[in-house]
Amino acid sequence: MVSRHHTHETSCQTKEAILNSAADLFAEVGYQGMTIDEVARRADVGKGTVYLYFESKKELAFSIVDRMNDNLREQHRQILKSKGNPEERLQKMLISRVMFRFDAVKGFKEGVDYMLGCLRPALMQRKKSYVDQEAVNFVEILVEGRTLGAFQCDNPLETAHALITATAALLPYSLSPAELGSRQALEHRATVLSSLLVKGLKTQ
Repeated sequence: MVSRHHTHETSCQTKEAILNSAADLFAEVGYQGMTIDEVARRADVGKGTVYLYFESKKELAFSIVDRMNDNLREQHRQILKSKGNPEERLQKMLISRVMFRFDAVKGFKEGVDYMLGCLRPALMQRKKSYVDQEAVNFVEILVEGRTLGAFQCDNPLETAHALITATAALLPYSLSPAELGSRQALEHRATVLSSLLVKGLKTQ
């Protein structure tokens, strides 16, 4: 008899295989060129199986971006729990939000906004949700820093959103990885920017 745990594990593996195949295809040909037939072929499952997990191509495409943002927030959680003072960890988080996305889309031919251009209204709403979710981790480090006397921060949530907005210019939403330049150059820009932002929060 197959256990419920085994069935759940197999189901998760199948869903992940579909997402991985879809992500590779999305990077190669974009949303318009991506087909459920090709995703199923690459994942070695039937077309009907894809629809068991994702009701439409639109949902599948957004699930790719959702997973990217989920993984980023998990990376931020790991930085939050790591050693180091609040200033160091906040700077790491700011650099991470830039570099993680750059690495995640390094195989993309175009920026995410362009590739999902036909879904723009839904994408904009999705991005707002990503920012709100991401701000939670920044609020936590800001409150910790304020409690320890490291930061001047009257409104942690407002400050968190300001930090996210300030680093948004370096993200590959509208720009392709090629337009953003080399990884080394981008990391340098992210380091300089994050250093300035953190210094602006420090108590005198």
